[in-house]
Amino acid sequence: MKISRTWLEEFVPLDRATWPDERIATVLTDLGLEVEDVHNEASALHRIVVGKVVTREAHPKADKLSVCTVDVGEPELRTICCGAANVAAGQTVPVALDGAVVPNGGFTIGKRMLRGVESNGMICSQTELNLGSDGDGIWVLDVPAAPGTPLAEALGTTDTIFDVFNTPNRADCNSHIGVAREVAAFVTVHEAPVQVRTRASTTQVSVAPSALIADVDTNLAPRYALQRIDGVRIGPSPEWMQQRLRQRLLK
Repeated sequence: MKISRTWLEEFVPLDRATWPDERIATVLTDLGLEVEDVHNEASALHRIVVGKVVTREAHPKADKLSVCTVDVGEPELRTICCGAANVAAGQTVPVALDGAVVPNGGFTIGKRMLRGVESNGMICSQTELNLGSDGDGIWVLDVPAAPGTPLAEALGTTDTIFDVFNTPNRADCNSHIGVAREVAAFVTVHEAPVQVRTRASTTQVSVAPSALIADVDTNLAPRYALQRIDGVRIGPSPEWMQQRLRQRLLK
């Protein structure tokens, strides 16, 4: 089971100075929730920054390559060869600089010659960064970040994910709030008392007559609840929700 530190902190206040990732992992393991792996998202995106494509031209010796000049917040623009068909001048894109390790693939970026043109970096797709499922082209970002900003900072993906092994007898810890209760209990015993924060209750609304339940056997169903939700529209989930869903799927 994967536990997000940021999500955990919504329920239990864990000061980053006194509660580093290593301490949380140790405490969870001591509580019987063995931490098998700790994944820091910012570390996985080391040397990957926000870039701005300034120019894009066809490669003189390769039909499927483009030669781009990219602003990555340095005094000089970088020349980067890109094989994606959707790359264009003016785009804000993720750029892996020399020394970066591409998350999906594990290879290290460095200067290289591509058909006679030196390429100094890599413009990345979502799948190459393990931050989405779109691998058909480069990732065109929609973030208000200046060139050179670390990508993790621009996206707000500075979370730490704890991979916790949970035994069948601890079904109460198969959720973030369940783990938060355990941590809160530890803090209460060993440090200052804390209170687990909970979500605000939902507002009760009336149900349209067409949705009423008739002839309910109160012996078999002593309580039956419905809630009507209006104003629902189909569209992309908010970025914060997409990030949390991606965190749950990290390998």
